[in-house]
Amino acid sequence: MSRRADIVVVGAGVVGACAALALARLGAEVMVLERRAPGAKAPTAGVLGEDLRTLALSPASIALLAELDVDESDWAAAGCPYGAMEVWDAEGTGNLRFTAEEIGVAELGRLVPHHPLAFALWQTLEREGIACVTGAGVSGMEALGGRSVVRLDDGSEVEAALVVAADGGESRVRSLAGIEVSSEDTGQRAIATLAEIERPHENTAWQRFLPTGPLAFLPLPDVDGRHRVSVVWSLDTDRALAMEALADAEFAAALSRAMEGRFGAVLAVDRRVGFPLQQRHAQTYRAPGVVLVGDAAHVLHPMAGQGVNLGLQDVRVLRDELRRPLRGPGRALLGDPDLLYHYERIRRGENAIMLRTMDGLQRLFAAEDPGLRWLRNEGLRRVGDLGMVKRTLLRQAMGLDSTAGEPA
Repeated sequence: MSRRADIVVVGAGVVGACAALALARLGAEVMVLERRAPGAKAPTAGVLGEDLRTLALSPASIALLAELDVDESDWAAAGCPYGAMEVWDAEGTGNLRFTAEEIGVAELGRLVPHHPLAFALWQTLEREGIACVTGAGVSGMEALGGRSVVRLDDGSEVEAALVVAADGGESRVRSLAGIEVSSEDTGQRAIATLAEIERPHENTAWQRFLPTGPLAFLPLPDVDGRHRVSVVWSLDTDRALAMEALADAEFAAALSRAMEGRFGAVLAVDRRVGFPLQQRHAQTYRAPGVVLVGDAAHVLHPMAGQGVNLGLQDVRVLRDELRRPLRGPGRALLGDPDLLYHYERIRRGENAIMLRTMDGLQRLFAAEDPGLRWLRNEGLRRVGDLGMVKRTLLRQAMGLDSTAGEPA
């Protein structure tokens, strides 16, 4: 069986679903391929919340969801807005605090469990009448007469002018397109879980830089008066595996010590999900008939919580670059790599800066040299004292000074 569309989006995670919705708004006939449609229950659901995986959505990302008519009532109640962010060095006195008030906005962002948002996006795809094919994965792909033919492992085929690879860090489409990836193993592993804490989180995102890796406590809504946070703890691989194996009470005590007891006792912890930390960057974001977005193009350390936001900025710029051909006579040329030159130039450059920044910060805060320790503490203090620099960094992190264009 063969199907046809203008654009095929492979992967219906947050970035892929938004790409499909954004391009369909431009008049493209879009088809989505997703092996497993999201069900009503998260596969990583825990006992302290809806999902152990959380996303830190920037205001720019939240604005994109609104543009795409993704109903906030379907996902926002599970999340928690935060108006401040504080980072500090465990090996010194340097600390840095950002607040929404400093740049005149209501919030810095919103912590959202992954699954409610992914499920809301899937429902939006169905409501918009975008064809979604499930139950089969991509097994092959080839160019045929200026179009791409995607073969699925159930024997069916999909033909399109352009294939948008949104199928994650291990992208099958990227591999089939012959796009190589620069990859760096950080030697670390991240532990994600939820925790109940004794004292309020103050709607603040907290991050402590330890010699063994950063530890983040990210705010979630209180439940029945109980204060909850999403935890992401990056550690050297052996140490992380040992932490994952601890009994709950031992792990809770280790968390409390690592956060200097700032929130009192850690009263309860959920099951842990661990994953190796790698930084990856595709050497190009485009090939004949193929374009990469999100983790298929770039994977970075979760230290800054910017992964999904970078992916959604990809979607914005891709939409802007395809607006003219989709609304004009150039629809048949969607697969021409030259058409996507500006998309790659803009997004690959910005993402490369973020990847290098995360790599540099990780190395700097892991350094034991006394001189470097002094330098990073002094740097935190100086950024905190320089209001203009601080505000600029904050606006960039929030996606308020981006290359994204106007809504469709």
